[in-house]
Amino acid sequence: MIYKMAKQPYMPLYIGDWEQDVNALTIEAEGAWLKIIFKCWRNEGSFTGTPEILARVCKVTPEKFVSILLEWELSNICDIERHENGLITLRNRRIIRDLEISAKRAVSGKKGMAKRYQTDNKTPNKPITNTQQIPEYDNDNDNDIE
Repeated sequence: MIYKMAKQPYMPLYIGDWEQDVNALTIEAEGAWLKIIFKCWRNEGSFTGTPEILARVCKVTPEKFVSILLEWELSNICDIERHENGLITLRNRRIIRDLEISAKRAVSGKKGMAKRYQTDNKTPNKPITNTQQIPEYDNDNDNDIE
């Protein structure tokens, strides 16, 4: 299922998770992974390209990219899919999970708003409110202390 993320001017970066995930990587593999995460953020959690394109995105040589890809694979940093046509798809599980949660929340929010803003076709978009007053909070009590 494809989830659309609104174009946000920022990307959340969870420092604790980052440190835990990339702790065993070389500095080249860590930096390259950050470049791929930026691409995944803009492309619904995954990024596909030839090894040469991925190497260019990561700012390394194609030979270095092969060793970085092996590091990512051994460290289970991301989901890696090799296609028959030579393309490689890299998937960021965190971004995909966050997109799924966001989509579920959007559906729930729409349902909640639909219930709140039910219309009688006479007054569209007017919220339905409970107009019945609760007796213990009735301010029209004649026995009030003055």
